[in-house]
Amino acid sequence: IAAVATLVALRWQEELVAALGLIGALLVPLMTLVEEGELTLIGTAFAALVFTAVAVVALRERWIALLIAGLVASFPQIAGLVLQSEPTDWAVAWLTVLFWALYVAVAAVVQLTSKAKLLDPLAVGVLLASAALAAGSSAQLFDGDVAGWSREGLALLVVSAAYLVLGAAFLRRARDLATFFWAVGLTVGAVAAAELLTGGWLAVAWAGEAAVLAWVAEVTRERRFRIASIGYLLLALAFTLGHEAPFDDLFEASAHPANGVPSVLAVAVASLLVAWFSRQAPEETDDALLVTLHQGRSAFLWLAGALFAYAASLGILELSVWWHSFDRGQVAVTGFWALLAVG
Repeated sequence: IAAVATLVALRWQEELVAALGLIGALLVPLMTLVEEGELTLIGTAFAALVFTAVAVVALRERWIALLIAGLVASFPQIAGLVLQSEPTDWAVAWLTVLFWALYVAVAAVVQLTSKAKLLDPLAVGVLLASAALAAGSSAQLFDGDVAGWSREGLALLVVSAAYLVLGAAFLRRARDLATFFWAVGLTVGAVAAAELLTGGWLAVAWAGEAAVLAWVAEVTRERRFRIASIGYLLLALAFTLGHEAPFDDLFEASAHPANGVPSVLAVAVASLLVAWFSRQAPEETDDALLVTLHQGRSAFLWLAGALFAYAASLGILELSVWWHSFDRGQVAVTGFWALLAVG
């Protein structure tokens, strides 16, 4: 019935006829939910097949309403199947990958054929839906650990890599689409790092990512990488000062005040590298953001200097606790900061 309706719709150029046939077929698997209280793998796989037909017809004829209806009808089915599944159900995992690939492909085609100057809102919405599906499925289907590593974190790392690769693939043909792929990939990557790493290693990973992105921004002359670099740097800084080495460590006695020093040093080095890779004046002098970042690079130098001083202060306290007492260390730290002020 769906096939006949589609052929008739294409011949007569009737979107409503196509919608009745294809969307009707797409909703058929939901009958199992009503009758049995759960979705089935076969029914959801059938929904993927029908959604493929919906996407092909809708994109070919530019029937946006049909495409949106197909997305609205299909997404809850794969999401519901994932939610009712047990961890490491590989059949469901691979079906989820298929849906994810379909959504990404639809978003790419919508953007490439769009007349929008920047990103097409529909393409953005579909890509965000694909990211939500990938992230939610990673949490549900890969809960637990393997060899001491978070399976959810590893799955998110794969998702992040997929979006980053897609961004590289579309860089020359669709720069804005590539940037959005990278934005999603970097965001998922930050979450993956938080799942896989703990403590100081997480701060080091985020700081390292900031340095790498600053270098990539310098090589490619792409300002979007510079913005991402600063975002990762601020993320690492907030985590370091909020969790690994809070300012309370300067004033409250503890057995090891310098525990967070590696994280502080990592962020300081990353800040130096961000400043270093921002040293060249932008070629596009009319780009206010690039000019501001270039002129404001001294702020990253000041941040690096302050962090190095903070790390040295915590190191002084650590030595004082080991040698004598925390109170003596505070006196030494006060003298150290006085020398810095005089210098």
